[in-house]
Amino acid sequence: MGKLENDQREFLQAEFFQLTLEATMQRGAVYQPNLTEQQRQPVHRTLRERLDALLPQYESTELAESTHLANIEQLAQDVTARHTEVLNGGRFRVGNAQKALNLYLKYLWCLGRIGRPPHCPFDYYVLHEIPGWKSRSWTAIDSIGMYAELVAAARVVAGTQSLAEWEIALYNTLGRGKTA
Repeated sequence: MGKLENDQREFLQAEFFQLTLEATMQRGAVYQPNLTEQQRQPVHRTLRERLDALLPQYESTELAESTHLANIEQLAQDVTARHTEVLNGGRFRVGNAQKALNLYLKYLWCLGRIGRPPHCPFDYYVLHEIPGWKSRSWTAIDSIGMYAELVAAARVVAGTQSLAEWEIALYNTLGRGKTA
């Protein structure tokens, strides 16, 4: 890969991280109240560092379910351990960790950088399509067991499609990517 192609790839990856960050942190009161952007920046850097460190696992082959679940749980633990003092409740919840990892993977999958992700980003719109989850909030998920229950319920709805393929079709069907 040449320098220009590498620069283009790095640019897109940075943009995808920014979109991921906004979608992950916009709901659920992730931070303690009244923090400045400067106080939030270390959390953002840690999240980017951890997501990028996980990428090689997703580049070459389809990852085992247990490994993906462990990655989500570890991401939540890593961000929590490094930034307890600025996180609301002192925790980076599993719901936020799954959203960050799954959305980042979705962007890179759509770019053709990685293979199909094991899961999809679970948010309000996706939960609304899953029986028993319509009234729940993805930001309130704070155990890997609860997250695994959500994944199992989503698989029933997705049928024969992978979760990633089901969610991207749902996203497009709902017209979320279109502007008025």
